[in-house]
Amino acid sequence: MIGGKKFGGLLFLVGITVFFGLSSTGCEKKSSQTGKTGGETIGTGGIGGGKEECPVWYKDADGDGYTDGTTQVSCKQPTGYVSQAQTGDCDDGDSSINPGRAEICDSKDNNCNGQIDEEDVCVFVSAKVEAGGHHTCAIKTNGSLWCWGYNYYGQLGIGTRLDKKVPTQVSGTNWVTVSAGWAYTCGVKTDGTLWCWGDNEDGQLGIGTWLDKSTPTQVGTGTNWVSVSAGWWHTCGVKTDGTLWCWGDNEYGQLGDGTNVDKNAPVQVSGTNWVSVSAGVAHTCGVKTDGTLWCWGDNWYGQLGIGTWLDKNTPTRVGTGTNWVTVSAGWAHTCGIKTDGTLWCWGYNEYGQLGDGTNVDKNAPTQVGTDTNWVSVSAGKDHTCGVKTDGTLWCWGRNNYGQLGDGTTGNKNVPVQVSGTNWVSVSAGDGHTCGIKTDGTLWCWGDNLVGQLGDGTNTNKNTPVYIMSLGSGGGGAPSVFFGDKSSFDNREEKQANMGQKQTIYGCSSVNVTFYIIYLIFPAFILFALRKVRD
Repeated sequence: MIGGKKFGGLLFLVGITVFFGLSSTGCEKKSSQTGKTGGETIGTGGIGGGKEECPVWYKDADGDGYTDGTTQVSCKQPTGYVSQAQTGDCDDGDSSINPGRAEICDSKDNNCNGQIDEEDVCVFVSAKVEAGGHHTCAIKTNGSLWCWGYNYYGQLGIGTRLDKKVPTQVSGTNWVTVSAGWAYTCGVKTDGTLWCWGDNEDGQLGIGTWLDKSTPTQVGTGTNWVSVSAGWWHTCGVKTDGTLWCWGDNEYGQLGDGTNVDKNAPVQVSGTNWVSVSAGVAHTCGVKTDGTLWCWGDNWYGQLGIGTWLDKNTPTRVGTGTNWVTVSAGWAHTCGIKTDGTLWCWGYNEYGQLGDGTNVDKNAPTQVGTDTNWVSVSAGKDHTCGVKTDGTLWCWGRNNYGQLGDGTTGNKNVPVQVSGTNWVSVSAGDGHTCGIKTDGTLWCWGDNLVGQLGDGTNTNKNTPVYIMSLGSGGGGAPSVFFGDKSSFDNREEKQANMGQKQTIYGCSSVNVTFYIIYLIFPAFILFALRKVRD
């Protein structure tokens, strides 16, 4: 039998054991705070003064770098939360909305200033599509950019080099224009910045290096770019001050700077009154504010339209006309529209891509038919397509992949109509074509070897197939939310809680072990001692 003093001494030792056991676990329910911007920790002290520091996380559900002020304290990063974020996000479920965004004319308060589409501020973003070599990119009316197809050089801009057979979103929701080249892509954002990615062997990305990029990389620091045109291996762009800049491959003088030396950064082309530019495979053409048309670079097939077959490394005027509205440079042929609605083409014509009813090359502009209602034209590798004022779409030239969209695979040397009367724009690539209808829907056809049509297959199509809607709220691409925003927020919280299911009021599974050792085991000893005493 154990004496009272000995038993009391054992109880004292057990009490001390339990006291320090609790202190070492540092277990206490975590608290949360709001309205912070990062870098804080919340201490969770135990009875004995021990402290476990857990940081404050800031909710950024849409990943745009801005928080609405919601926070959570946790030693493990919750889903949808970040360690640092700027404040002021008025809609954390939409990355196109935060204080750092430009105001887009899309019925949203993009810059979180309490106003929607304020006059003289918002930028109108229209749906656009660009068919490149073997990839395609499109911009929705909400400013989001999507690319698909061949991606060996990272030309889709999604951070990988894996091909995609369906539209895949490129980071950012403030794109206004995009141009798809042979194996690279460039785009301009609402803030006037220019970005390029993909193949850069000839410096066509304009970033000062020769390294490929698989994500959008800014070209210089300028914020006054208004348009860009990606050719096969060279690029040109126009700024708000009317200056024209080119970079990349310059073997044939296609940069227009008077040399034949490649450039990996933009170099200025003479003149300050440029309004548009189009880069082909090795030649370039541009229209000035006075309606004159100028071309330079490779002229082997007469694609400069200057009446000779000689190359030019500086802009050379095409004819004497002052009524040119737009121009499109293809692989080795060129087409343009005048103010009277007439369409003219010149250059390489083996497959009938000039649309003049022959297969003979031309070194000067030749009218396509007699119609005077053409509004847009796109010159691809060996085929051409154009839209008329009545909404009809017409294509001609090479058709081996069904890129003319007329249901056949036979070449045509005069325009043939593609079904439908509600087309608003078209883009001709290497062997495929894409167009947008008045309802904002996107359709593609032709070569689909690497998924460049975006319909989820690798099967060629000789008639238009629906891809997705480019209009506001349009479908076709996977949605971010599968329900309303509140359900998404609840899902985030549930995932955060699930991620901490091994934590009991801030105690890790290791601390639970301490509880077993310091509480259950001493209790067992006390029970045994009482039995012995009895």
